[in-house]
Amino acid sequence: MTGRRSTAALAAALVSVALAATGCSGGASEDAAALRTTVGDLSSVLLRAKAETEFERKGHRIKGKLECAARPDDDTAATVECSGITREDAPARFEGRIDHTALAGQDAADESLPGSYLGTVADEEVFRLNCFNCRPSNSKPGPDASSSAPAPKIGE
Repeated sequence: MTGRRSTAALAAALVSVALAATGCSGGASEDAAALRTTVGDLSSVLLRAKAETEFERKGHRIKGKLECAARPDDDTAATVECSGITREDAPARFEGRIDHTALAGQDAADESLPGSYLGTVADEEVFRLNCFNCRPSNSKPGPDASSSAPAPKIGE
């Protein structure tokens, strides 16, 4: 559990630095671009494991690991796209848009990943989430707490 908290805290710290750096001028803009790429790559790593778990929760275990790539959309979000094959040999796709601004504003102990997430198997939607590891404010965290509230469509 310590490793997950450290990763979430690191993600929030990198997002904060990247967002702060984007307001700088001159040579700092190259540093800001590098930080945005790093945040996107970290988002990809964080979301791959969450997506694989969510596919499994919905009865579609992934064979091996999802292959993921991130692209920074702008200073406030990055899109992560993943693909893989289920154990039943069906194509699985995941697309997530992680909200860097919301992540940067979280407490270090908060492990939630707000955004818009969509998972499909054989082009059929199997899950749509607006947050991973989110929970109602008045409840205690569970071992696999994920919000299952409908999320807006990716790209809207």
